[in-house]
Amino acid sequence: TLRNIIRPGTLAVRLVANIIAGHLLLTFLGNIGPSLSLTLVSFLMLAQILLLILESAVALIQSTRGHITLSWSFVQSERGKTKLIYGVYIYVKQKELVNGVISYECERRRHNNFKAKVKVCGNEVVG
Repeated sequence: TLRNIIRPGTLAVRLVANIIAGHLLLTFLGNIGPSLSLTLVSFLMLAQILLLILESAVALIQSTRGHITLSWSFVQSERGKTKLIYGVYIYVKQKELVNGVISYECERRRHNNFKAKVKVCGNEVVG
């Protein structure tokens, strides 16, 4: 879908904006350093280290966000069978399990020896 095409771009823009903002803040604090006393410089260095750790954590979280939150949808094949699109892979219905859980297996399982399976219960991917 269009969302899957646009989302990586928007996440990249957010990541770059946060990195630039963090670097600007670190630069601003670094430029203040020469005018401070020795005691305040040590606090300033501690604050910069903590901000650097925070900036790295934000960058890590935002860079993995696109991989963790995979979108999924159902489509009908030409033969009328239900297929599941999860991330960039297509899964075909394998069997219905207990409690309304439906098991899907990767469409490429025979060609590329993929063994990936997805389990869906209602409107939620459960495994």
